[in-house]
Amino acid sequence: MAILQFVHENNVIHRDIKPENIIRRRDGKLVLIDFGGAKQVTQSSLGRQETGIHTIGYAPREQIQRYASAASNLYVLGATCARLLTKSIPLQYA
Repeated sequence: MAILQFVHENNVIHRDIKPENIIRRRDGKLVLIDFGGAKQVTQSSLGRQETGIHTIGYAPREQIQRYASAASNLYVLGATCARLLTKSIPLQYA
């Protein structure tokens, strides 16, 4: 998704990517919505615990432990694709 590249280049982590937060416009393009839980990443915020925002079955372990990073968005995007392909909600491993 080009939006993730844009988001990451601007030092933002979405933290709640899931099928319900991806919509299709009338022209067929996909749009990522609900940036209410997004986090701006700064040099001082790296390695610091944050408010836990995630959806069970999608979030990687580091996000559950409140240390989300740009890689967390990629993991969640993969879990979202797996759900869309299998029509099954991903399992959460703690």
